[in-house]
Amino acid sequence: MKKHFAALMAVIFLVAAFKAPVLAEESLKVDIDGCAADQGELKVYLNHNKEGDFKPDSENVSVRFGAQDMTVSEILKFSETDESITYKCVVDVSGSMNQERIDLAKDMIKAIANKKKSGDNMSITAFGNDLIQSEYMTDPVRIAEKADVLTLTHDDTNLYRCIVEELRNLETSPDVHEKKCLIIFSDGAEDQATGITREEAEKATEESHIPIFTVALLKKGFKAADEESAKILGSFARLSSGGVHYAPDLNDGSSIDTIPESIVERLQNSLILREELQGIEMSGKEVVLKAEITANNGQTASDSINIPEGDVKLIQKEIEKLAPEEVSEDEVSEDRINEKPKEKLIFGYPARTVYIMAGILILLIILGGFLIYMMMRNRNREPENESPESEPQPDRDNEATIMGAGDGSQTIGIPGSSGPGAEGSRTIGMPGGSPTVGMASVGATVGLSSVGATVGLSSAAAPSGGLKVTLARLGKGETGTYSMNVGESFSVGRSASKAKLAFPEDTAMSGHHCTFSSQGKRLFIMDNNSTNGTFVNGVPVSGKHELEQDDTILMGSYEYRVSWK
Repeated sequence: MKKHFAALMAVIFLVAAFKAPVLAEESLKVDIDGCAADQGELKVYLNHNKEGDFKPDSENVSVRFGAQDMTVSEILKFSETDESITYKCVVDVSGSMNQERIDLAKDMIKAIANKKKSGDNMSITAFGNDLIQSEYMTDPVRIAEKADVLTLTHDDTNLYRCIVEELRNLETSPDVHEKKCLIIFSDGAEDQATGITREEAEKATEESHIPIFTVALLKKGFKAADEESAKILGSFARLSSGGVHYAPDLNDGSSIDTIPESIVERLQNSLILREELQGIEMSGKEVVLKAEITANNGQTASDSINIPEGDVKLIQKEIEKLAPEEVSEDEVSEDRINEKPKEKLIFGYPARTVYIMAGILILLIILGGFLIYMMMRNRNREPENESPESEPQPDRDNEATIMGAGDGSQTIGIPGSSGPGAEGSRTIGMPGGSPTVGMASVGATVGLSSVGATVGLSSAAAPSGGLKVTLARLGKGETGTYSMNVGESFSVGRSASKAKLAFPEDTAMSGHHCTFSSQGKRLFIMDNNSTNGTFVNGVPVSGKHELEQDDTILMGSYEYRVSWK
């Protein structure tokens, strides 16, 4: 009996041992963090939470573009492509931190720089009250030099503003790759009573679809309030598209290696789904993109994002390149290809020839009638009275009498008249000394009508005042120069009905985004309470701000260099 009981217990133990990993396995989760049209295909960037070589088969993946199912042509791990990743690392250097924890953040940034691919780039931002951003770099040595200058300050922490502005930079900077992430090293403290709220930062996180990795660096002997701040920090990772929150034990040095390795591997193991755009119909408006994946163990996960109207139009242009050419020779018979259109005939002659000849004949008839009329008119004209004894009269046949400036008119005599007041002439006065043309009753000089013609001449003074301002769009692959004459007020925005200079395709720009104005040779800009704000040289504009030559202005999705004269 005891033997049977022991065997039964052994079987139960083995079954439990095999089942335990399955029960503990994390449920599949997928997140779309972006898409891009390329060479007739739509690339969908997809994050997931599986470790190792997770890569589903195409039959286990479905993608819908609006109401249309797309055909999956290829599924790749990001590490299998030559595409690059942008890493934006932000480090809390405020007074709630200490130099020891900041040094740990430095070491982890250096470790990421050494593990990333050579084409990947990185930017480092130090934040307290303000943000100090570096350029985007690829060289690990250069990245290490920038990391080494991070030093503790006594500033308050402005965490939520940092999150919003760094996400915006990742969305608009021309140096950022399609695949990107935000990594935050902080204790999660937030000291600002005014400014950007936590809710605003959470909204920006969800709308960006950018993965956020948060590393909570808590002081030794932290309290419950410190732990709560770390949890709030981690909420941004959980709200993001495929981010992860880390809360390392700072007494264990192994975290310095495991966290950077985990971040890099997670991004390199993410997927790129290539979908065929052939046959996809576009409306030009915002579209919902949805992806669903089924794992080998039967677990299913899906995610969807709204593709804004501006990106939809870019995809639509890629689809238009795939439009089929005109009917091929295989679809048209040889007889029809060689067939020439039959030309209409009139009286046995081509219609086009008949029309031309008829037009010439009508012109000849009109000209002949006019010549006959002129000959009869001259024949019936009465001879002029001449007296040999009288003083010779001035020849008025071609006389032009220019009246004084006070009368403001000119009279020109035309053959067939006996003077300015004679019958058969017209006197037309024009303001400001404009020419007055007298015409014979038959219109011999200017027209065929018996009535003279009056031509008004005016000149408008060229606009004066204001500055000629030029905006040059900056960014990789971007071109565009925009000129405007700025006086007291010149509005810029997305709406053509509200702004004098409109960018209707820029969905990040407000309808009445900002206003330019000039005073003498000085140029000013003012934000019109826009949704995403107006930035000059990276600083948000508040009130009326005076510009300098070659300042950079961020309006909506693009930066512009401003100049004027």
